[in-house]
Amino acid sequence: MDTLSKAFVLILAVLLLYIYPLSDSAAREDDLSRVIAFETMTRFVDNVRDKGRLTPAMYEQFQKELTTSGQEFDVNMEHKHKRYVPVYDDQGRFAEKYTVEDEAFYNAQILSVLFPENSLPPDHADRTYKLGAGDYFTVTVHSLSRTPAVVWQDALNGTNTPGGQLYMPYGGMVRNEDS
Repeated sequence: MDTLSKAFVLILAVLLLYIYPLSDSAAREDDLSRVIAFETMTRFVDNVRDKGRLTPAMYEQFQKELTTSGQEFDVNMEHKHKRYVPVYDDQGRFAEKYTVEDEAFYNAQILSVLFPENSLPPDHADRTYKLGAGDYFTVTVHSLSRTPAVVWQDALNGTNTPGGQLYMPYGGMVRNEDS
């Protein structure tokens, strides 16, 4: 019985002296990477919303700053543009009404403007994605990798949590249009 209690105390001491501090340190590292990713995303989105345009340099800088968090992310951009379409009756006369239609553009459309198949220089005006004042621009960042804190938590709990626990959307209305 005495040996069993000594073994229990030894296991408890190892857990409290080594494993818990490592797990807590990994959790703090995760918090820091979340803060870095969120700050980077808000700065990027606010910059696009303030300028009303997105350039290849802005996007590449955003991707570069995201990598400093130490995680791998999937970035999804969405641009919503309102169109006001006049309503006509059967005879083709204007009915004094308009319908509002939302056009949505996603990564494929946005990135094809920023990085076209042709060999335009990066600062060429045709490689600038333009947004209008009143449009909505949203970026969603989703982590793809398992963080050290998740690995420690899974080891201590005996679970297998999938990667990609971090999901952050951010966006809003475009305030200006730069020409």
